[in-house]
Amino acid sequence: MDEEQNKMRVSFLGVRGSYPVPGKATLRYGGNTTCNVVEAGGHTIIVDAGTGIISLGIELVNRHLKTKEPICATLLFTHVHHDHTFGFMFFKPVYFQSTIISILGPKTFAGDIYQELRDLLVSPYHPVALDEMPMLATFGNLMGGEVLRFRPGAQNPQLMCSSTGADPDDLVVKVCANPNHTKLGVLHYRFEYRGRIYVFATDVEAREKGEPTLCEFASGAHLIAHDAQYTDEDYYRGNPPKKGWGHSTVKMAVKTAQITGAEKLALIHHDPEREDDALDVIEKDAKKLFPGAFLAREGMVVEV
Repeated sequence: MDEEQNKMRVSFLGVRGSYPVPGKATLRYGGNTTCNVVEAGGHTIIVDAGTGIISLGIELVNRHLKTKEPICATLLFTHVHHDHTFGFMFFKPVYFQSTIISILGPKTFAGDIYQELRDLLVSPYHPVALDEMPMLATFGNLMGGEVLRFRPGAQNPQLMCSSTGADPDDLVVKVCANPNHTKLGVLHYRFEYRGRIYVFATDVEAREKGEPTLCEFASGAHLIAHDAQYTDEDYYRGNPPKKGWGHSTVKMAVKTAQITGAEKLALIHHDPEREDDALDVIEKDAKKLFPGAFLAREGMVVEV
């Protein structure tokens, strides 16, 4: 297997937090909300279905119409706030009978992932109910601590007790539940493939000295995508202050990268009120603190 095949390919299709912000002031970083795609070992893993997933759906359907091959994917949810789910109802593959999709997400006191998506699509708020979508879907609940094994040529993941016993060609996804996001917490995902590690950690309110749960989970990662919605000014002195709102500052994200020994840090979940020019300044300041830091941009692809 050559070097390129050993790598994971990470695509940032939506990097904005809270709500989408189209317009000329957000053209360079993008205005769509969270959607991340990891490709490795022949698998396509989508994380969250913010409005960034809509363009992916169009691309997948166009490819399907051309090749006649079914669309096969796995969709993982970190949590089900609107900015991470709203694109699902406009994700074109769910309206095709040939689509095969595994959907996994958090089970909380509010319900399981099937119930949560079903409630999102209930009439009169959307004309097509979840059970009326013609896709072939399986649903699974995650509570943290799970290890998912994606074997070459197999569509559905296999649940394992640990990553021990996984083959070198397997894509392994580990799940971590973190309570540090508002009322019901959030799931983090750690992707491991041929010795390379990528951690996706959106919607976490970390600490300036490091958030223990996330730092342990992300140890040794080559790339971490970390929530960094706020500046110190927003967090401590904003009107109103954003402390306790469930999101991190840039310094918090940098501390996570430093503690875990990460090579690169992708800052994500940009504040919707922050225009591109202001994000340029934040990226410049972040690089002074951690040279491997950068702000994720919509459409950006990073090899891990």
